[in-house]
Amino acid sequence: MDIEQGKTEQHILLGVAAVLLVVAFFIFQPFLSVLAVSGALAIVVSPVFEIINKKVRNKRAVASLITVICMVIVILIPLTFLTFQVFKEARNAYTSIEISATNAGTPDEGVTQTLSNKIEDTIHKYLPNVNINTKDYVSKASNWLVSNLGAFFSGTVSFSLKLFLGLFAIFYLLKDGNQFISFLRKLIPLNNAYIDEIFAKLVTGVRSILRGTLVISLIQGFFSGVGFWIAGVPNPALWGTAAAISALIPGVGTSLVLIPCLIFLFITGKTGGFIFLLIWGVAGVGTIDNFLSPRLMERGVNIHPLLILFSVLGGIVFFGPEGFILGPLAISLLFSVFSVYQRIAKNQIETEEIIEIR
Repeated sequence: MDIEQGKTEQHILLGVAAVLLVVAFFIFQPFLSVLAVSGALAIVVSPVFEIINKKVRNKRAVASLITVICMVIVILIPLTFLTFQVFKEARNAYTSIEISATNAGTPDEGVTQTLSNKIEDTIHKYLPNVNINTKDYVSKASNWLVSNLGAFFSGTVSFSLKLFLGLFAIFYLLKDGNQFISFLRKLIPLNNAYIDEIFAKLVTGVRSILRGTLVISLIQGFFSGVGFWIAGVPNPALWGTAAAISALIPGVGTSLVLIPCLIFLFITGKTGGFIFLLIWGVAGVGTIDNFLSPRLMERGVNIHPLLILFSVLGGIVFFGPEGFILGPLAISLLFSVFSVYQRIAKNQIETEEIIEIR
């Protein structure tokens, strides 16, 4: 009778726990992306946190606060200014496109329309049988630009709230990281050794992808933007951002943006800017990847750059701006889980073979 009563109580508790788990999911659901991004960033800056923690004699709260402040000063403030500059230039580019389309064929047709005509004339000069309508491409790009700009400016308040919560989460993840790991060990129904292995591989993967791939692409984009600014390319921050994204494409890299900018400088007669950007792109931007990759990438991770590219783009489409980090994070976790699963399956097969032999 006591055994049956005990089973009934267990079933009741499991049912209540399942309901509460669903309720808890919906409570935390609006902030899951913030927690995931904060966790990834906490992993990336944890080496800096450990160094600071030693300097302040193992005062984790102080070390966490200093680390977060350093992130705000070194990363967040410059990135915020860059973001607003990019969208300012994007909005100016859209305005220029609209003015050019309105005044087409007039003396005040605008830089965009003039450049469009020069590009078409140059192509027809060397390739008379090739027809290209740059105005159509400009129109499609402007439509995409307007829709994305509207989404960004309408979500500024929400972004600010997420940013504050994210910094708050990073502080506690650095300060109490070991306690969170212990909690996950109790929560996940796996052997602690497997949990530790998944976490170790996840840490290596996140550091390699975020620090070794995305950071390098951002650095290449920054130096590309500086080169565009010096060479006289309009909207250098906007095209520098495009170069950072193209740097993720294996085998192509920043050349996807550098080459059109070189063509622009050549067509508009800016010979000095053309020569400078050519040297800057080849000798400067082009060597950053070879120089930094061995220093920032960690061994033990073998994720193809093409998968990283699609994880970034797909993450942005699926999650929004946070997808820049969440996409690669999900792929890194997937590879970590598969790696441990293969090990568990292999051990199971070996155990069954030993039992059969006996």
